[in-house]
Order: sequence, then structure tokens, then C-alpha cells
Amino acid sequence: MTKRILAYGDSNTWGFLSLDDRAPQLERLPFEDRWTGQAQAKLGCGFVILEDALPGRALDLDRPDMAGSNSLEPATWNGLKELPITLIRNVPIDLVIVGLGTNDILQDPELEIDTYLDRVNSMVKRIRSFQLPLPLKGMPQSPAILVMAPPGFGGAVESSATERAEAKRVKLLPELIKHASDQSYHLVNAAQAVPTLAGDGVHLDRQAHQRLGLHMAGAIEAIYSTTGNAE
Repeated sequence: MTKRILAYGDSNTWGFLSLDDRAPQLERLPFEDRWTGQAQAKLGCGFVILEDALPGRALDLDRPDMAGSNSLEPATWNGLKELPITLIRNVPIDLVIVGLGTNDILQDPELEIDTYLDRVNSMVKRIRSFQLPLPLKGMPQSPAILVMAPPGFGGAVESSATERAEAKRVKLLPELIKHASDQSYHLVNAAQAVPTLAGDGVHLDRQAHQRLGLHMAGAIEAIYSTTGNAE
């Protein structure tokens, strides 16, 4: 049976390319060039990757700084609050990839590690507790969970913000690995595929999307490699 995988992410799942300061223009990579499309191509017909991505989305953080120009509520960018309706829209779901955390760190590079882990834990609990009014044919009782630790910050363009964010990401990673083991969810380190970033130091370029897509496909294959079912 085809595995349906939901990629729940931010601008780096949406496909947001770095802005060119000389000629600012928003550019979004097409699906086949985004990491999700690259992973889909590698995994083949036994898997379907669905996307729900929003630039600026965080794990559990309202974004009043994003809301003003869009006439939307600050909670729109709060991944935890938006998650239930996203799950309902996309069922049946076998695996949820949580591709969030970059904006939490960028908004507050001094963010306490325990606070970050609490946000991840809330996301994991909400996915595990998700229920429809009636059981849905073809959907497991609870989707498997794969949390993506953020890719590296900085690279071609260094700034105080990206330097501080990268320092926080490095400190966070071993604690996130331990948390994943303690709470029994799957974890993949995006920085293994994307240790640094070109452009603005925050968004993936085409080459980074390709590397991350192959990396994520390998992580997904590993989840299903033993029995064909994620735990």
C-alpha cells in the first residue's frame, strides 16, 4: 500500500529562494526541484509526499511581525495551532515530517534549549493524539513522526543573526537527539546534507534542496526498511 507522507514545514519546504537585493522578486522553486519533490522522485511510486508549508512558520510561536502585511492572525504562523486542521485536510497520513524550528531560532537565538524541546514535544504529542470522529480506512491509528533538525545557518552571507542562530543550532542538536530517543520519535539531521547555506544564509538553494531531498528519502526508507511499517 502506498505510504502517504505529510511534510509540514516553513519556507524551506515551501521552496523560498533567497532574494536578490539588486532586483527583489519572490521566487518559489517548483515541486520537482524542492526537497520534497527530490525525495518523492528517489522514493518512487510506493510513497506520496504531501506538502503543507508556510514561510515564517514556527513550531509553537505566534508571529505578529508576519501578520500585519497579510491581514492574517499572528497564530497563522504557529505550527502547533495550525497542525490539527492540516492533518484533517490531508488524511490518510502514514508519516508526518516536522520541518520546523528554523524560525524559532531566528526569532530568538537566545531561546532556551528546554523551551525549544518543549515546543517539539508539544508537536509530537499533538500528532500522536490526533483523532478523527470515526476511524479512517487506510490510516494507522497514529501517524509515525519524523522531526527534521534544522539545516545549518550562514555560509556565503554571514551576519550576526545567522552566526548566533548557528551557535544555538549546534548546542541544540545533541539535546534534540536525546529527546527523540527518550520520546520515541524519528529524527533526521538536515545539517548533514546542508551544513551551510548560500544566499541569505537561511534559505536553501537548488543544490541544497537536491541534497536534502536525497537525505530525507534515505531517512524515510530507513523507517520502513525492516517491516514496511513505521513504529
